[in-house]
Amino acid sequence: MSPPTRVFAARLAGTGVYDPNRDRVGKVRDVVVVIRAGGALRAVGLVVEVAGRRRVFVPLSRVTSMDPGAVITTGLLNMRRFEQRASEELQVMGEVLDRVVTLAPSDGGGTGRVEDLGFEACAAAGTGTSRSCFFAAPDGVRAAVPAR
Repeated sequence: MSPPTRVFAARLAGTGVYDPNRDRVGKVRDVVVVIRAGGALRAVGLVVEVAGRRRVFVPLSRVTSMDPGAVITTGLLNMRRFEQRASEELQVMGEVLDRVVTLAPSDGGGTGRVEDLGFEACAAAGTGTSRSCFFAAPDGVRAAVPAR
């Protein structure tokens, strides 16, 4: 088994989504995460824009690989329009990125702006467990803070 590959949410925006035959089915518009106990985020799927500008949800369990410039799925997509569930999930691009946050003293304290969210598939923890968030402090310093 190969080591987990870290994927960054902001870099996924606009990436092509393909079926196993390499036919394009759409492009990534967002990453959907849920908040777990203790405040940790877990990536659960992608919002993909398909033909007709329809946005559908693709669970990470249907994603077979995320290579630079391409997301490969199993080919099975539910074409029902994506609707965000109230209070249990967040869309990374629209609700997490650019948010100003207060860092815990153990993470250096102060405030910062969320620039990106990294996540990776981890067999032990489940698919898409967030491992780190990338913050930009007002003074321009960037920090990677492990998600709890």
